[in-house]
Amino acid sequence: MAGQQISEKELMQLFQQEQQNVSSKEMLVERILGVLKETTVAKEILEEMKKNKSGKMQISIGASVLIEVEAKELVKCKRAFAEHGYIDEPTADTIKWLTEREENFKKQFEKAQSEYLAAHNRLTEISGVLKQIDAEKRKQSQKQSPITISK
Repeated sequence: MAGQQISEKELMQLFQQEQQNVSSKEMLVERILGVLKETTVAKEILEEMKKNKSGKMQISIGASVLIEVEAKELVKCKRAFAEHGYIDEPTADTIKWLTEREENFKKQFEKAQSEYLAAHNRLTEISGVLKQIDAEKRKQSQKQSPITISK
């Protein structure tokens, strides 16, 4: 914006566009974070179950409810490769796949968070300029208002 001349109306439009941009980036960050968390939890559960010799584990099913599960052999598991398609594969391969997926989502999260912060900073900058304009307008209107004296 340095060196550019834009009207107050254009600045307001830019502010509104940037608000939408920030909101969109924030939603993207939240979605990526959700999938990242889900991926990390799945990987950690599989790793823990592989270590656990008894094959028993308590797993949260949500709403503060735990169930005890037992895997007789955790050699293979099923994982999705498409929306309704699943494949049997060795657990070690699934853990490797989850680790790679986790790393990819971490990178996406970092990029999306960086873009969100940049957009948020632009929004803050524009907001500051609009506040300065508003303060200047108030100063000008106070200078122009007539002085009244009451008897």
